[in-house]
Amino acid sequence: MKKVIVIASAALIGGALLGGCGKENASVGATKDAKEEITQEAIELTVYNQYVQNITDDEFELLIAKPVKAKYPNITMKLVRSSTAGKLEDLVAAGTLPDMVFTEDGGINNYEMLKIVDDLKPLAQSRGLDIGKFDPGAIQNLTSQTTAGQLFAIPFSLITPVLFYNKDIFDKFGAPYPKDNMLWEEAIDLARKVTRQDGGIQYKGLHPQNMQNVSSALALPFVDAGGKAQLVTDGWKRGMEVYSTIMQIEGNKWPADVSDVAAFTVQRDTAMLANYNARIGELDRLQKEGNGINWDMASMPTFKEAPGKNWPVIQHVLMISSTSKHKTEAFRVIELLTDAENQTRVAKRGRVPSLKDPKVKESFGTDLATLKGKNTNVILNVNPANKRAFSPYNKYVSAEIAKVVPLVVNNKLDINSALRQAQDASDLAIKDAKSRGE
Repeated sequence: MKKVIVIASAALIGGALLGGCGKENASVGATKDAKEEITQEAIELTVYNQYVQNITDDEFELLIAKPVKAKYPNITMKLVRSSTAGKLEDLVAAGTLPDMVFTEDGGINNYEMLKIVDDLKPLAQSRGLDIGKFDPGAIQNLTSQTTAGQLFAIPFSLITPVLFYNKDIFDKFGAPYPKDNMLWEEAIDLARKVTRQDGGIQYKGLHPQNMQNVSSALALPFVDAGGKAQLVTDGWKRGMEVYSTIMQIEGNKWPADVSDVAAFTVQRDTAMLANYNARIGELDRLQKEGNGINWDMASMPTFKEAPGKNWPVIQHVLMISSTSKHKTEAFRVIELLTDAENQTRVAKRGRVPSLKDPKVKESFGTDLATLKGKNTNVILNVNPANKRAFSPYNKYVSAEIAKVVPLVVNNKLDINSALRQAQDASDLAIKDAKSRGE
């Protein structure tokens, strides 16, 4: 059996995008490969899961492995997680590059910088894949994460922001449940009501993930067109204010070794969790195991400066390695997993489909008992902010912000000084990167 490695880590486009990818622009190899018949040899496609928006074993089997096996009996899909296979960089260093990638869109430029993924526009053109069938904005966000607007990925499912809450904690303290369309100030007031000790347990009111996620609804840039950090602004100050206020609620702190998801699903001492709907797979698994949570969800709180504007949507996407010898098979898998039948299966499983077809979306959550009676409208109806445009210097600014956030939360530095410190350090890091030719 041949082994083909597939890495799974973590749309406004149509004729205009593909119009620039005619035969004269598509590589001969890509066009020829797309038209060839797929191999009939037995192939094992190993799918590597690395990023934080997880896919459960059940979801992988139902949404990926079974549909592929049904259509192509000679292809077997196998999930391999980073905890056992190691990091992507290690695989690259070892020369074991993947044939495909299943990841979050936020990691696309990492693959581009490593030069291990193909621009899929030529293959889409030669195979006649209708890019315009995908949800408006999805591919626009994908191309914005690349250096020259390439299409390195095809969207598989969309991951929308929601506020999960544990109804039992609110009932315990006689507090009202979170409601849709709250401002952050309202969510903070509610968090204070359920951040209390009881029975030797310190209950926490609200886990906001991190400051950069909270601020993302304000669509704040890291750098300007010239690559200078842009942190000393009213927007970043506002984001830092909201985040630090949440984290400074007395008792609203978590051990460093407990993730936000574990705080909600394992420790179960967290009343509200600001996260993404990909968590539903885990909540469904817990219910099937007889260890379910009494939960529901509300829309993510928003800023009064950007009313109704939510965190950007994340996507699970499919990619093809630039060194793959099985591009025909890989692209056929992408076509299969993004057709209406399989996207309906994705929707039924409680994942937002990547297609804009309303009939496909109507099936959302119908196969999950855990979603019965839940406020699923908040998953399907979001008004997301645009993702930050790609810059090779974004990573330096992000790293410097992360360093100063704890200083503000722990009252060791005021917000203005923290942002100035992060901006100055970012500019130095960017200057060094430019001197290295980055």
